[in-house]
Amino acid sequence: MRMTRFPRGPALAGLLLVCSGFPAFAQAIPAGASRCSFDAFTVDGQGRTNVRAAPSTRSAILGTVPSASRRIASPDEGAGVSVVASVNGFFLVREIDLADIETASPDRKLGKVYRGSGWIHGSQLTFHIQSGDGLRATPDRAAPVSIRFRQSGPDGIGDPDAVVLQMHSCSGRNVQATLTTTKGKELGRGWLVRDAQDGQAPPIVTCPLQLTTCN
Repeated sequence: MRMTRFPRGPALAGLLLVCSGFPAFAQAIPAGASRCSFDAFTVDGQGRTNVRAAPSTRSAILGTVPSASRRIASPDEGAGVSVVASVNGFFLVREIDLADIETASPDRKLGKVYRGSGWIHGSQLTFHIQSGDGLRATPDRAAPVSIRFRQSGPDGIGDPDAVVLQMHSCSGRNVQATLTTTKGKELGRGWLVRDAQDGQAPPIVTCPLQLTTCN
């Protein structure tokens, strides 16, 4: 008679959690990935963002989360996420948060929302650039500004006229991204280095909150 071999240890525990309806263990950070720690929110022209099992467009889709729209005329909020790693232009996210959506649009039909960890492509993640002087060539506070921001207000005063078009990689609290102006003109690619400051310019501050600014 052929014996059936069942998984043991963590594998068995994970199987039992999935079968019982509870989320499985958070995905481990793979070898070679860049580790980081920052918050963002999802953005996608279709209103839903795929969360994948691995950092590849060929990987299985574990589920979807609601996302913000890039269209100013349709400013739906996206799901908040905590990012812990990046590889090949994908970011490992955990802690899916719908607070901004539920506050701004309590009647919005969200459908089935994936609540576990997984990988999201950097073109579908963003945050606000609240203040700062510009992009740097390396994720180092001492690095000089390579692409300087223009300010959105009169006389060079106000928030930076810079929007994240796509995130590429991360290191600690720093993010490599391609930016555009609010009118869609590409500024270039470089590092947003958290708290970096050049002279009298305000330090780099990014904010994942969609309904207010960060302190």
